[in-house]
Amino acid sequence: GRLVQAEQTPHELGIEDGDEMLVMLHLRRHV
Repeated sequence: GRLVQAEQTPHELGIEDGDEMLVMLHLRRHV
């Protein structure tokens, strides 16, 4: 997994399976 910054998007990070769910949760908390 990778740490996601506010300005970064899942596509830019090139996330893999599993990380997607974590990213979605992360983004939701910032929206």
